Amino acid sequence: MGTRTHMATMGRAAILLPCLLPCLHLSACDGSTDADPCTDPVGGNHASACDPGVSTTELGESGDPMPWFSYYTAPLAHDEAHLYWSGTDGDLLKTPKVGGDTQVLQGPSGCIVTGIAATDTQVYWVRTCGGRGNERAQLWTVAKHGGEATRMLEAPRTSGAMRLHEGRILWTMRQGEDNTHLWSIEVNGAASMLMAANGPYFPFAITPDGVYHRIRHFPSNPSELQRQPVAGGDPETIATVGPVVESMHNGDERLYWVEAERTALGTDRSLWRLGEEDAPELVFQGRVTEFMATYDGAHYGVGFLEDHGTVANRLYRWRAPDFEPVPLVAGLGWPQSLVLDDHHVYWLEKRQGTGSLRLVSASR
Repeated sequence: MGTRTHMATMGRAAILLPCLLPCLHLSACDGSTDADPCTDPVGGNHASACDPGVSTTELGESGDPMPWFSYYTAPLAHDEAHLYWSGTDGDLLKTPKVGGDTQVLQGPSGCIVTGIAATDTQVYWVRTCGGRGNERAQLWTVAKHGGEATRMLEAPRTSGAMRLHEGRILWTMRQGEDNTHLWSIEVNGAASMLMAANGPYFPFAITPDGVYHRIRHFPSNPSELQRQPVAGGDPETIATVGPVVESMHNGDERLYWVEAERTALGTDRSLWRLGEEDAPELVFQGRVTEFMATYDGAHYGVGFLEDHGTVANRLYRWRAPDFEPVPLVAGLGWPQSLVLDDHHVYWLEKRQGTGSLRLVSASR
């Protein structure tokens, strides 16, 4: 079983108290001259002015939220040219990365889409339909160019996250408070199978080494990081991780995850990766959110400061070797998902107040 080692650390002492109220009215970081006297809340001692070379583009916006939408994280998927996402009324949308008209691949359903993935020809998504106490998890697919959608599977559960890997779809379904299962099915609808049943909701990720997920025995105890083949098979416990693992992702073909810990200053989050010989390595520590992505050696996430219920989020980039946070964009709402390509970072953000969704891009 692997042991935990440190790559680089921003000490807890560097995590600063929230700034005063005047700092909360931030610019869009698009080269505007609005002064921001605050010290960076995520860590480090540099000024918090955003990178003036970074511009943002709003690519789309959804309608009003459903009453219980806030319980779910809005998913986002992409391919070379398009982004795939869902508005708050359960539709499936396709938006060009360069901007332009958004195509409706599936109209409003009254369901909550919790996961989206795309192949060369198809888009797959999982959603939860029905009211509380009568939820049904459904797996659907439709051609990228549009057409009639096909329901591949339905079960009396609540759907969760999904991933796509080498012809297989993996996704979580939850039944009750402490009964979450990880399922796998081939993209043609064949060979559905149960991968793991780990009790409370758990995140998972897929790398070339296999499927990673964690088991939490008790809220205050460490969790077990487990790995198993994508095609199925018995999981193996490879390391001990923190009690609260909020997310996992495949970054540059390696496993990364975000751990959270409550402190006197709020929630202290840290980014970890699985190193050689399955040893967990601390990449950096700071008040980032669980919405993280890694691409070409750089890490992207969102830091926030809060005062009297008002939140001002910023998009940050961290790079080796010092992992100093570089603020890219400020004035965000509640970011929901991040994806990256060679030139841009894309994210869904929930507007404060209205709860509607915006699809935004920025150069990275």
